[in-house]
Formats: sequence, C-alpha cells, structure tokens
Amino acid sequence: MKKTVTLYNVIIPVWLLFIFPPVWPIVLAGNFGIDSLVLYLGMRRLGIEDKKAFYKKHILKIWGCGFLGDLPGVLLLLLTAWMTDWARALPLSEAARKTVGTFIYDNLTSPVMFDPFSSVWAVLWITAAIALSAFCLYQLNYKLCYRKTDLEDAQKKRLSLLMALVTAPWLFYLPTKWFYY
Repeated sequence: MKKTVTLYNVIIPVWLLFIFPPVWPIVLAGNFGIDSLVLYLGMRRLGIEDKKAFYKKHILKIWGCGFLGDLPGVLLLLLTAWMTDWARALPLSEAARKTVGTFIYDNLTSPVMFDPFSSVWAVLWITAAIALSAFCLYQLNYKLCYRKTDLEDAQKKRLSLLMALVTAPWLFYLPTKWFYY
C-alpha cells in the first residue's frame, strides 16, 4: 500500500491571502503611479528645478503618507457599521431602538457600504470621510513629507494641497454593489 503525503500551505499560508489579498499589488502600484504623476505635475507647476532628485527623495514618504492619510476616512466609513448596533443598544423603548437602528441601517450603513447614491445621508457621510482624509493628507504632506526641503512655505502648501485634493480617496463614492450583483 502506497502512503501519500499531502503538504498544505508549504509555500504560502492561506491566512496570508486575507492580510495581503491578490488585489493589493494593483492597489499599491496604482497609488504609486498616481502619486508619482501628481508629484511630477506639481513640481512642474511650481518650477522646481531638480525634479529627479526631489522625486527620489520624497516619493516613498508621500506614498506611505497617502495610505496613512486615507485611514481616518476609512475608519469613519467603518463607524457606520457599528452605529446600527449602538443605536439598537440605546436606553430607549424597544420600538424606538428598533426605529432608530432601522433608520441608521437603511439610510447610512447599507448605502455607505453598497450604494452611496441611494441616500443623501450616505453621500454626506462619504463626503465627510473624503474631506477628513484630504485634510489628513494635506497635513501629513506639509508637516512630514516636505518638512526638510528647500521649498518655500507657499510652495510646500500648494504642493501639499494639490496632493491632498487629487489623491483624496474619491473611490469611496464607488458603489460596491456593482461588484456583488
């Protein structure tokens, strides 16, 4: 009788796919490309002389701060998922708790997660999340990425503002229901 040996997860553990899903390389490369393009156009607009040296010195910090700056907006969006449960735990009558929880779920949680344009409340919430992320991107770029540069203060502010506005997480508005239905 021949004995077979099966080796599972020898090359890559399955749980690693949850931490680094297959789409991550595309997201990382896309963000790097967009950040690079916006930085180049900003340097060109501001008349920065040695673009190549400036790019090499700052692009990785800008790229990393881009992900860090998006995080507060992501957390604000995730907050809606918990709000329904919190609303249903309020010290109100059973009918009032259910009404508030249903309102939050129907007008905020579900639309934010699946179809933002089905509720004005979801559009406002997502707009706030994008604005929060853009503000954080501006602050991170201005105070961290361009802190030790030869740029004038006005140039730092304009380049930070350009990076924040163009690279803000506008895809928060993308209805995820397109991918599930």
